[in-house]
Amino acid sequence: MDGLVPEDSLTGRDGWVFNSAAVTTRTVRAIRRSVITWCLSEITHFDHQKGREAVDALALVLDELVTNVARHAPGPASVVVLPETDHWAVLVFDSSPCPPAVDTAEPGGKPSGLGLHLVDTLTEQRWGWFRTHAGKGIWAHCSKPTAA
Repeated sequence: MDGLVPEDSLTGRDGWVFNSAAVTTRTVRAIRRSVITWCLSEITHFDHQKGREAVDALALVLDELVTNVARHAPGPASVVVLPETDHWAVLVFDSSPCPPAVDTAEPGGKPSGLGLHLVDTLTEQRWGWFRTHAGKGIWAHCSKPTAA
């Protein structure tokens, strides 16, 4: 599946990881499906609607971050999702040292390029990036639902 390799050591209750030799649209869909299934199983004690909304927000954040890797940093990538007490910590690593570019929205402008604005909104501005020895990492905190 496009070089998609689950890392069993972090798949399950302790977290979720995928490594890919190259990120494609198919990879993005596979990551989305797997993370949604994993997260929904993790939040069974929450109100279903609140839980689904939180998981959908996480899925959108993942879609945007992983799609940015596919568009701007072709090559190896890793995605990590870790459960914290009140949020999911998302980490996306790629081979480009360039910072993520937040495009400026202009009336009548292009329909793409605003994904990081969406990430900013869905994470309530709890995201950022850092350089690594092999490129960069982008982190985001996506809220879990509150108890029913």
